Amino acid sequence: MASILWGVSWLLSNMNERQKELFGKIIEEYIRLAQPIASGHLQKKGGLSISAATIRNEMTKIEEEGYIYQPFTSAGRVPTEKGYRFYIKNFLRSQKPNKEFQKFLKRIKMEDKDSYEKLIKRVAKIISQASKGMVVVGFAPQDIYYTGIRNLFSQPEFVRQKLIFSLSEIIDHFDESVEKLFEIIDEFTDASFGPNKFFPRLKILIGRDNPISRQCSIIVMRYKVRELEGLFGILGPIRMDYNRNIALLRCVQNLI
Repeated sequence: MASILWGVSWLLSNMNERQKELFGKIIEEYIRLAQPIASGHLQKKGGLSISAATIRNEMTKIEEEGYIYQPFTSAGRVPTEKGYRFYIKNFLRSQKPNKEFQKFLKRIKMEDKDSYEKLIKRVAKIISQASKGMVVVGFAPQDIYYTGIRNLFSQPEFVRQKLIFSLSEIIDHFDESVEKLFEIIDEFTDASFGPNKFFPRLKILIGRDNPISRQCSIIVMRYKVRELEGLFGILGPIRMDYNRNIALLRCVQNLI
C-alpha cells in the first residue's frame, strides 16, 4: 500500500524549468493524441522557442529520470506511471466546474429528488458520456453499479484484442475489485490526504495502484446523501484527461 502514498519523493526532480515545461507539453499532447510525441511535433505544436535537436536532447534527459520512455526505435516519447504521478502532483490546477453543466445536473436532481439512488445512477451515465470513460458507483462493497463500458473499450489503448479480453475478465471480478477500492479509500480518512492540494477530497489511483485494472487510472471520491453513502469514480485509460475528469467530479460533489 505504500506505493499509493505519493510522498515528497514524487515531488523531487532533477528537471530544470525548461525540461518541466517540455514534460508538461509531452503529457498534454499525449493525452490529446494517444500516440508517441516526437520532438518535431513539439517544436511545431508546442509553442517552444528551441530547436528540435535541443528538444531531443532534453527529452533524453527526462527519459533518464524515468518520466517518459520510447516504446520502439525512432518513435516519440510516452509518459510512464512515474511521469503521470509527477504531472498530477505538480501540473494540475484547480478548475471551476462548468456552470452550465452544473445547472443541467441540478435540473436532473429536481426530476429525481424522490430517489437518490436513481439520481446517482442517472448522473453516472451523464458523467460517463462527458468523460468518455466508465463510471463506477459503489453503494456498498457488494452493491455495485457501473456504466460506460463501451466508452472505455473505445479508447485507442484498448483496441488490441488481448487487452480487451483482459479488461473483460476484470468485469467478471468487479465486485472483488471495488471491495478492495473501498478498503483503500477507507484507509485514508484524513481530509488533507489527496494527490494534489487543490482537490484533497479526490483520490487518483494510477496503474499498479488501481485495484480494478493496472491498465487504467481511476479518480474516485466518497459521497454521502441522506441514508446513502458510497464511492463514485471515473475509470479510464492512464492517459485520461485528468483536468476534465476532476472538474466533472467536482460538479458531482457540488450536486450531492
